[in-house]
Amino acid sequence: MKNIFNGDRVIWVITGFLTSISCLVVFSCSTSINSLFSHVFHLVSGFFLMVIFSRTHYKYLTNGSLFFFFFSIVLLIIVLLKPLPNIDGIIDSRRWIQIFGFSFQPSELAKFSLILLLSRNLSVIDHKKMSAKEHFKYFYFPILLVVALIFKTNGSTAMIIFFSSFIVLFISDFNLKRLLQFYSFNIILVALGIFLLSQLTTNSRVGTWEGRINNYFNGENSYQINIAKKAISTGKWNGLGPGKSVQKHVLPHASSDFIYAILIEEYSIIGGMFILVLYLVFLVRIIAISLRIKLMFPYLLLLGLGILIVFQAFLNIGVSLGLMPVTGQTLPLVSKGGSSIWITCISIGIILNITSQYKNNMIYD
Repeated sequence: MKNIFNGDRVIWVITGFLTSISCLVVFSCSTSINSLFSHVFHLVSGFFLMVIFSRTHYKYLTNGSLFFFFFSIVLLIIVLLKPLPNIDGIIDSRRWIQIFGFSFQPSELAKFSLILLLSRNLSVIDHKKMSAKEHFKYFYFPILLVVALIFKTNGSTAMIIFFSSFIVLFISDFNLKRLLQFYSFNIILVALGIFLLSQLTTNSRVGTWEGRINNYFNGENSYQINIAKKAISTGKWNGLGPGKSVQKHVLPHASSDFIYAILIEEYSIIGGMFILVLYLVFLVRIIAISLRIKLMFPYLLLLGLGILIVFQAFLNIGVSLGLMPVTGQTLPLVSKGGSSIWITCISIGIILNITSQYKNNMIYD
């Protein structure tokens, strides 16, 4: 068993807790045994992916990042070109593609592969001596390309990519002036894009999440958030108990987008705080290890992938608590969802490999 669990033990323990809790809550929310089997399959296959990547030296991802990135771009283009059913009033929800009989969400691969590519470019190219044109070619263009391909059908994921890429560039000692200029300009551009798309398109998800943002700032909670808040208030400090959630029957996406609310309803506020602490310990552990790493590529990869996972977790939790608009983001390793589980497990596998190299005195002084 020692040979299987390669890497930091704390991260393994946290992963074990999150997946175990996931099985309990998804089982409670499942409408059929097939739904539960599907989730368990994704977790088990994700575990094997995690083990494989934890035992694959991170250095192979230096050039492998190029393959992951271009493959994700191809998948995003295929999804974007998929025809919509000719039904009046249908919302543009093209997010998935069928691969070997499995539904896969390319945006999950895209945000992962972009972190890999940025980490690779920052470590092999001397960005401090680059011109503005070269900065755009190697760093800004890949970010804009991924965001542009995802933006129309999955705005929340595009925003996560935008934020996480900023963090990776920032911690690499990137030219701060140029970085702030680029992101300031593109924030304005994104706001203009939202306005134009909402005016020019009728059956688009842009209108959906524009409405969510407007409702949030106007103090008007959506139906999902109202039900999620009711579930949380019902859970209080004692909880209803495993499998006894009431709101799971009426809360849309109870096993994915709003699983945190159901978890609190069944396992109390203490259970919800326990999940939050697990993600915080995960982040602190990654930061603590990264401070000892001297090589740029594993340093950026460790922090980039770790922050990406934790940021998505906080985003999901914030939505359930009504602290931000509905985003449709899953709770990593807890929510039901094949693509998210697989990519999260691969990311954690890479993190585990880096921590194992760190423990073997190979990438730090």
